[in-house]
Amino acid sequence: MKKGLFSVFRTYARNVAGHARRLARRKESVREAAAQLTRDTKKLRHSIAPSHVNENREEARRLVRSGRNHYNNRRFERAEEEFRNAIVYDAKYALAYTYLGHTLYKQGKGRDARYYWEQAIRVDPNSEAAEKARAKLQHMEQRGSELQDWIQEHLDH
Repeated sequence: MKKGLFSVFRTYARNVAGHARRLARRKESVREAAAQLTRDTKKLRHSIAPSHVNENREEARRLVRSGRNHYNNRRFERAEEEFRNAIVYDAKYALAYTYLGHTLYKQGKGRDARYYWEQAIRVDPNSEAAEKARAKLQHMEQRGSELQDWIQEHLDH
């Protein structure tokens, strides 16, 4: 059973006040406080969200777990299907977009992979999934740059 709404907001307010005190006493950096407040805000949103939203996220998580299993066993088409279904259940679940991007990349669909990694960043820019997506995009850019350099070298000879 969920905590009462008043109780949830009271806990959140206490957490905010605690971070402010630790900042004032220099026992916590601004970065640490911001990270904790982001986490606390996500918890708050989760606890006050309608139950069907939480049920959708749980189904999306289940589908992502299944998709990862297929991905790890190199069943990329089945993994792709699971990740796409996860996005249908929860269009704001960045991890589903990130893994869909990985799966498409493994299938040689780099342009599509790029799109889904960008979506992961768009829907939840501060998440770990978005960090993974940024790293993959950066890797693709670096490989593209290296390829251009190689082509230019061989054209010059």
